[in-house]
Amino acid sequence: MADCQIIYGWEADASIADMNVSVSDGIDWAKFSVDWMATVRGRVGYLLQPSLLAYATAGLGMYHAELSSSVPGYNISGTETDLVFGLGLESKWSHTTSVRVEYLGFQRR
Repeated sequence: MADCQIIYGWEADASIADMNVSVSDGIDWAKFSVDWMATVRGRVGYLLQPSLLAYATAGLGMYHAELSSSVPGYNISGTETDLVFGLGLESKWSHTTSVRVEYLGFQRR
């Protein structure tokens, strides 16, 4: 019997973030920040080598963002839930350790 080269499963993660973007024209200013992110996703991958997996992932993502500005009425804070998708490569280093590179994107509904 041949070894199965297709791998699938579920994954959940959470991250504390400190991502900030600020702009100013010398008079007015605005600042956008993301404080945390979390996802629940399915993953389907193909073993390229016994210890190297290429995969696609998709599911739901949540994040908390804030927009503050010098313009009255443009101060917003809230949590959003959107679709999340991505691609990645994961390499097994030992029985307990793996390393991966992954791209994730959020798709506004």
